[in-house]
Order: sequence, then C-alpha cells, then structure tokens
Amino acid sequence: MKILNSAERLLTKNTTFNMIVLMQALFGSISIIHQPKRLVDWLDSSSVRLFFLILLAFSATKDIRLTAISVVSFLFVMWYLRTPEERESHGII
Repeated sequence: MKILNSAERLLTKNTTFNMIVLMQALFGSISIIHQPKRLVDWLDSSSVRLFFLILLAFSATKDIRLTAISVVSFLFVMWYLRTPEERESHGII
C-alpha cells in the first residue's frame, strides 16, 4: 500500500505527467506507417520539432515555467540516453 501511494504521488506530479505526455508524443508517431513526405520534410526541422515539443508540454501543464523546465529536462534525458554517435548525427532534438 505504501508503495502504491508513493507511486501515485510520483505520477501525479506535474513534471512526471509532462514527461509521460512527451514520451507518448515521441513514440506515438511510430504507429503511422506511411507519413506524407511534406510532413516528414517539415518535421525534419529542429525548430519545428522544438516548437511542437513546447506545445505538447504546455498542453499538459498550462504553466509556461513548468513547460520550460520539463522540455529542458526531457531533452537532457534524451541526450543522455543517446550514444555518442547518435548525439553527433541527431543533435539535441
């Protein structure tokens, strides 16, 4: 019971919830088998991807400061999980 309460407190924190939303956004697009070329080309831009990442985070939090902290944290975790080769070829975002 104590473990469940701890897990609930962790999962209901805004930052944790925001990370869950961002992970869903990141891996949710994998289910689309054939993406339109125009969309792929447009989303290939780092600034467009960052913009959508910020919009997704803001939709989860409705707080711009928490959005900024969550996006920076998310990008750091993704950077940390990448291999040096992936970091060089993909960059931060």
